Amino acid sequence: MSLNSFPNPVNQTLYFNNDEHEVPFTYSIRGRRYEQKPFKERFKLKLSDKWIFEVKNTRSEHGRFIRHKRRNEMLPLREILSRVKRMRQLGRVRIPHKLGIYAAASYSRNHFLESDRGLRVTMDENVRYFTLEGLTGTLLGASNRAIVELKIPPGRTSSPLVRKIHGLLRKENAEQGISKKATIFNLIEDRNQATLTKNQITTRRSKQNLLSTQKTRTFSPE
Repeated sequence: MSLNSFPNPVNQTLYFNNDEHEVPFTYSIRGRRYEQKPFKERFKLKLSDKWIFEVKNTRSEHGRFIRHKRRNEMLPLREILSRVKRMRQLGRVRIPHKLGIYAAASYSRNHFLESDRGLRVTMDENVRYFTLEGLTGTLLGASNRAIVELKIPPGRTSSPLVRKIHGLLRKENAEQGISKKATIFNLIEDRNQATLTKNQITTRRSKQNLLSTQKTRTFSPE
């Protein structure tokens, strides 16, 4: 396999959704661009910056995953947001609330090719996950592992090269994982649950302190 080298090896990705998670999980709405450096721990997006805009749908047919992708090259973020906010339905699923930038990720990618129509392997490192408030991103978490993905053409799942790569991954104790999109959504949900629990504890303590104060006042001499 040959290594494809790119002048801008860092992938910066924006994920669009809303707090109600109304985008079906089989869909992915993304903005993507290639840069020299990853997102900083805290960054501010510019509406004039241009991104590749993608809407991807994945479904299962006869045991195979079929991906349909609509892609627009290099649209200003302002235009992408305008299009996303007008989305009211994806497939058979209605979107009652407006969509916006929900999360982001950045990672360095190495890209290996067997041939133009052959096996493709990507290896992502320095993977970082971010939350967004408006146009401001803040680091939420990072991975200390490389993420390897195999893009296998139909009919090639048992080829000698595929078996060899699977053997190398097992030798390195590789584990099957979930997508970067699923990872960041889980991180955001964990953070929200932790915040909710903390707020509930704070509220409960406040109530206990109030009751304690009321009892002290009730039984204190005049």
